[in-house]
Amino acid sequence: MRNFAKSAAFVAAALLSTSAMAAEGTAELNFINFTAGYELEHNGMKVEGHQYNLGSGTGAVKLERKDSRTDGQWSGRFGIGRAEVRKALTRTDGKMEVEVRTLPGGTHRFTIETKADRTKITGWMSGSYRVTAELKTDGSRFTAYNDALNFSLKSKNGMNYDGTAFVTTPRGGHDTSTVTLDTTGTLAPAALMTADPALFVLVYVVPYNL
Repeated sequence: MRNFAKSAAFVAAALLSTSAMAAEGTAELNFINFTAGYELEHNGMKVEGHQYNLGSGTGAVKLERKDSRTDGQWSGRFGIGRAEVRKALTRTDGKMEVEVRTLPGGTHRFTIETKADRTKITGWMSGSYRVTAELKTDGSRFTAYNDALNFSLKSKNGMNYDGTAFVTTPRGGHDTSTVTLDTTGTLAPAALMTADPALFVLVYVVPYNL
C-alpha cells in the first residue's frame, strides 16, 4: 500500500511537471462584453492557439519564426487571416521599425521607442489610420488605441491585467467592455517586449486593429 501511494504521488508530480513545461509562455485575452479575444501558447519558434470574434468567427493561430534571428521573421495564420513580420530593424537612433503584412488588411508600419520607464509604439494600419500602444517597463500598465478602439489595462504583477475598452460603433455610438489579459512566461508583455519586440507587435498591437 505504501509503495502504491509513493507511485501515485510520483505519477501526479510527473503530470504536474509535464503540464507546467507544456508552454514557455501563454496569453489569454478576453473582451468580455464583445465576445472576442484569443488564447495563445508560445514554444520556441512557434505561437499557436485560436482567436475568436462574435462578428467574424473563430480561427486558428499558427505563427512560426523562420530562423533563430531576432529581426522578426514571424509568419503564419492569425485567426481568420494571415500575418507576417516583413521587417524589424533597429535604426541608428535606437528606435526600431517593424513592418507587418496581413491578409486581409495590407501593410502596417510601426516605430518602437523605448524610454526609461516605458516603451511606446506608434504606427499606421494600411497607411490609413494611426495606432498607438504604450507599455510601462515594469509591465504595470498597457494601453492601446486607434480611431475606433481604445483600452487601458493595469497589472500588479506584470502578468494578470484588467481594465476597460471603449469602442466607437459605425453609427458614431459607443460601447464598452471589461477586458482581461492573463499571461505567463515568455508572453508576459514586459518579457516579450524585451526579448522579441516584433512578436510583441504581432500579438499585442496588430490583432485589435484588423
